[in-house]
Amino acid sequence: MLATTINFDDVPVTQGQGVFVAPNRYAAQGVASIQTIVSIGDGLGVGDTFNASLPSNNFAVLANANSVSSPNFAVAASVVNGFLVFESAEVLIRFSDRVVSASAQTDDAAGESGEIVRLLGLKDLGNNLFEIVAVASGLDNEVDAPGKVLALNYVAGFDAIVFQTTTEQEGLDDLTFQAVPEPGTYLLSGVALIAIAGIRRKRS
Repeated sequence: MLATTINFDDVPVTQGQGVFVAPNRYAAQGVASIQTIVSIGDGLGVGDTFNASLPSNNFAVLANANSVSSPNFAVAASVVNGFLVFESAEVLIRFSDRVVSASAQTDDAAGESGEIVRLLGLKDLGNNLFEIVAVASGLDNEVDAPGKVLALNYVAGFDAIVFQTTTEQEGLDDLTFQAVPEPGTYLLSGVALIAIAGIRRKRS
């Protein structure tokens, strides 16, 4: 199956500003929801579980010069006392189907101090409880690939990811993912390989 990429540039935003976006905006592209969650902390790793606390049913899209694919990127944001708050918030992305790979790019802001950013692959245990099955880490001051790309691969598939920032607002751009191939796809691949092997035998 082909990979899907979402760059958030379809959201109309005035440069330098941001808007909240409905969690199901990208349902047609295979993302069931994108939501802000309270930070789970950077001490969790593969095998750990956590309960996702949802302070908002929305996430934010900003029009910012530091976006990877101009003009927009996505961020975790919540509203506290009428103000947008980016610190201590992360982005939870649930997929419509299980995926075997997912990646995202951090923003292009140079000169940052190099705080850790992570992408966590998750197994959905129900009732907003998740198990971490894969982790990719990087630094938010990277502006070139591959350093700026957080990439996860997990053959068994995962249901969701968290884009995790530890200290400050960080942009999430060019979200790319690939669904678990359907059983029929494996069957067709197997048949094709058998046919190729047969052709090679005949030639030899």
